[in-house]
Amino acid sequence: MRKKSLKPDQNGVIWVNLGWKETKGQKRSQAKFNLGENETDAQRRLTRLEELWEQIEKSSKNPLWDEFTFEIAKRLAKGELQIKVAPEPNEDADDYAQRMNRLGRRYPTINFAASDYEAYRSGQDELTEFVQDTAAAAAEHFSLEAIRVARPSDGTLHQAMDKYIEWIKREYFDQAEQHVNDNGMTKIRQVKTLKEHLTDRPLSNIDYQAADDMFAHFRHRPISRRTKKAMKRKSCQNYIKELARFFDWLDLSSYNWELPERFNRIKRRVDESDHDIVEEAADIFTFSDEQIGLLYKYGTPLDRLFLLLGLNCAFGVDQTGRLRISEVLLDRDHPLIRRIRRKKKVLGKHYLWKPTQVLLRWALERRPQYATEESADFLILKQSGKPFWRKTSNGNRARDIPNYWNRLLSRIREDHADFPKVGFNSLRDTSVHRIREIAGEEVASIHATHKHHSPDENLRRYSNAPWKRVFKAQRILERRLQSVLQVVPDPTIVPKQAYISLAKREQILSLHRENVPARQIAKEIHIHPSTVYRTINGSEDQT
Repeated sequence: MRKKSLKPDQNGVIWVNLGWKETKGQKRSQAKFNLGENETDAQRRLTRLEELWEQIEKSSKNPLWDEFTFEIAKRLAKGELQIKVAPEPNEDADDYAQRMNRLGRRYPTINFAASDYEAYRSGQDELTEFVQDTAAAAAEHFSLEAIRVARPSDGTLHQAMDKYIEWIKREYFDQAEQHVNDNGMTKIRQVKTLKEHLTDRPLSNIDYQAADDMFAHFRHRPISRRTKKAMKRKSCQNYIKELARFFDWLDLSSYNWELPERFNRIKRRVDESDHDIVEEAADIFTFSDEQIGLLYKYGTPLDRLFLLLGLNCAFGVDQTGRLRISEVLLDRDHPLIRRIRRKKKVLGKHYLWKPTQVLLRWALERRPQYATEESADFLILKQSGKPFWRKTSNGNRARDIPNYWNRLLSRIREDHADFPKVGFNSLRDTSVHRIREIAGEEVASIHATHKHHSPDENLRRYSNAPWKRVFKAQRILERRLQSVLQVVPDPTIVPKQAYISLAKREQILSLHRENVPARQIAKEIHIHPSTVYRTINGSEDQT
């Protein structure tokens, strides 16, 4: 391995590229480590990193940092001399000791230390006693660390996956929400799908070939039990990653199972079709002005509020449902929303358009009549008092906003059958796309509250976002959509109950203004005369 250059950058920090990681697109990219600012310390840290990487290179023809080894590497780069390992919840002392011994065998250059030394010592004593009582002959030829302690039963694949799910529930538990977080729930769903597709078998039967067969099942895009079609490539990539994480967990767990040799050489690239390539290269969908006008016209006040938060602030379902009262600053000279995007831990600011301000005030005024203890300080509430962002009894996110959105699309498609049936987050795509056209990539990235606003990922650590440019772009977009949004002068007006589509209602009223008799209108539109009379009378009541 050639000697690495340890020159500090302009900020005095010494960075080094070492080894390879797999990107989200399953490509190889160099891993980058921060070795600090002292050149002597950096050289020592680099030496330890290189020793670890050499071990990984020896064990695979296609060496990569995985989640576990990359975490160790980052800690070595910070200068940690010992890697503390804690016992897992409900882990027996002998299992803890055995896991520590396996780590020491696999990575002999790393100084692993038990964070609970008493538990480790107790476990070692138990293992020693077991060896003395049941394997005296073997103990004469093999060290304690080399002996694999037998269990009455190694268990099965599905049993281990159930235990893995229990571990996920503990590891990804959100104390603030008192529930497993979204990332954890996604993992649990993926593991349940793995169980559906992979035949249960004893863990003792899972060798290199068996593991390769499991990965191959998803490499070759199996038929989805839900859609009855071949799984999407992205879905298979996610299942393969979770399967690999499961095996890593299993290897370090209390189960009597170890990763087979050459495990890292198992292929994980998912089969790619021509359709996948075309789909990935295609432009993302964005709404036209005419389509935005139809969404605004056919919507209820709540629909319009969701719509404007998507266009004005580039909010998706999650950001819209999570909006808090304290994040909406309407009493300023220039009202705005100021919030932290939890997923990225990034500050977002959004200048509020006039219709957005009107609808946010409407939501605040109606809120007291619905609010309950469960409402917390979420701004937008259902009539039941529940917030639109919440966890259901089974731990999944509520789908109220997507359901509102789908009902809005259905109303539009009654009159406009070719209106695109796309997801709510297409509003976010449209907003970011329009801002990018107006002000370029950096402002669009800030508007979308992305973590990195430029190719220099460290820039945000040393400078503030150009908020004036962001607000200017948001005001320009408001002006460009002004004529579209004027189709509904007062966005808080609740439409009367509709017995027919909006297009037919407008057609009835247009013919009525031309003094066409009601029965003739009914004949032309192919509806009952009573519907014509009810529509005309309802319109007169509104005026």
